[in-house]
Amino acid sequence: MYSNFESCRYVEQIYYENWIKVTDLRSYLARLRRDNFSVQNAKVAALAGLNLICVSAPFDKQHRFPEHVNYIIDSVEPYLSNLLKIRQFLELGRGAVASDMGMTQDLQKAFQESIKILIDALNKSVNFIDRKKLELNLKWNE
Repeated sequence: MYSNFESCRYVEQIYYENWIKVTDLRSYLARLRRDNFSVQNAKVAALAGLNLICVSAPFDKQHRFPEHVNYIIDSVEPYLSNLLKIRQFLELGRGAVASDMGMTQDLQKAFQESIKILIDALNKSVNFIDRKKLELNLKWNE
């Protein structure tokens, strides 16, 4: 178990955030690049997919962080702003109404650019969290 779980400020800052497994985010972004979003159902499905890959922390006091698995936290840049732009585009037409064609095109451009930025961040391992990084702050005792 993690002996300093309750007293670790690092855990206090990150534990309740949305976590995304890097392999899941890569797959999700690849699907986004292929999908045709001219149909509203595709946007609904993609939005549901984004909600599904966001999970709670993959560890707790009694369960050790998985070995050889990388995660990101969606509240950390560049993930925060770019996932928000993706979400905004996917929600367009679901209560959010584009007042003109220009707004729709701006959101679509931001959506495409965000996918590229996120793929680049993943390729560069930006702000990944793995067991080694997490356990710089937490002490695991068998």
